[in-house]
Amino acid sequence: MAVRQDESRRRREAVFAATWDLVAAQGFSAVTMRQVAERAGVALGTIFLYASNKDELLLRVFGERLSARWDAFLAASESEPSLRRVEAFYDDCLTMFFDDVDNVGAYYTLLLRYPTSTFSEVVELRARLRRIVREAVGDGTLAEADDAAALEQAYYGAFAMAVLEHVHVGDQKRTRATMGRSMALLRRGAGVGEAGTAGF
Repeated sequence: MAVRQDESRRRREAVFAATWDLVAAQGFSAVTMRQVAERAGVALGTIFLYASNKDELLLRVFGERLSARWDAFLAASESEPSLRRVEAFYDDCLTMFFDDVDNVGAYYTLLLRYPTSTFSEVVELRARLRRIVREAVGDGTLAEADDAAALEQAYYGAFAMAVLEHVHVGDQKRTRATMGRSMALLRRGAGVGEAGTAGF
């Protein structure tokens, strides 16, 4: 049993590494399942043990690779107030996107077409961001803990729309400024006003 599990893990690693190498060499959209199988040294059918189609394979591979970057982004902002920390995280994600618009942009655009619950790295990231947002009740920047899930979703939506805008417009300064203003409005709207209510 252990030998079989080791072999399955080896094949999975070979498939994911081959996919990443092919994306780096020729771009996200140009990769084919047959190319991945040939580069990984496995049968084409083996790939379907790990992903049901090309889109899912690419999303899984990118999710695994980007998760380490996401961890680093959150670690870098640990000293910031909670909501500012979430904003800093998405600003770093935007920079990463600008550095590789074709591939990272294709990943995020494709991710919007699939339920995020399908991909464990994204599920864990979103849960972590919700916990950080919930902590904002303690520093007075979030009026109600029950609003954490909705606010995290709104932050994610502002980032997603910034990515889509840049794909079509291609102006980094404008995209970053628009996202920053959107997130500042979310933060102010979620805060505690003078009367102790949400600060709209």
